[in-house]
Amino acid sequence: LMLSDDRPQLSYPRIYCLCYLAFAYADTGAWSDARKWVKEAKALAEEHGFDRTGFAAIAATAKAMILSHDGDSIRARHELDAARRNRQRLGGIRWLDADMDLRWGEVSLDFGDRRGAQDHAGKARAALHGYPNPGVLPIRLENLDARISAAEDLHITPAELRLLPLLPTHLTVKEIAEQLHVSAATVKTHLSDIYSKLDASTRSQAVEKMEQLGLDSGTSPPG
Repeated sequence: LMLSDDRPQLSYPRIYCLCYLAFAYADTGAWSDARKWVKEAKALAEEHGFDRTGFAAIAATAKAMILSHDGDSIRARHELDAARRNRQRLGGIRWLDADMDLRWGEVSLDFGDRRGAQDHAGKARAALHGYPNPGVLPIRLENLDARISAAEDLHITPAELRLLPLLPTHLTVKEIAEQLHVSAATVKTHLSDIYSKLDASTRSQAVEKMEQLGLDSGTSPPG
């Protein structure tokens, strides 16, 4: 009912609900639905001039996740930076701080920014320390830690990390190169190194190993 109520005083909670609908759909792989709700949330935030609020930070986070999933790293990084600039406007709610840091950590790792992912994991851990009834947040933190650790143990470079979310998609080497703004030859070199580190000989085997090691980020072909 709230989502269809266009009264201005309900704009804040509507944006919040729309964003968490997008998160819920993205977390289950329903990316088309996630895109729909993010688009509406972003439009509502812009309409009411909420570009410097905690709600804008949440909307930018949702948008960054979707763009990262789609391989649009430049625009995803822009949205992530916008979200983080509004960190102080989230209101100091520990659950929300932890949730955002976990999502920012996942997206950072998709970019190959391992240090940034570690920083966000540490902030999420601090927010959750002693927090009662944190739900699934500790499990998500463990999963993020596992992704970071697996990448470190295998000595996967930041450049190679940027490739990992794109491997489960149907993008060709040429299309991956275009997404990452590198040459096809560079992509082929990184793929060869990734296969070697994962002890895989094909892309499908590499994706399977990534899933086993927790390196995948829930990426699937855009739908």
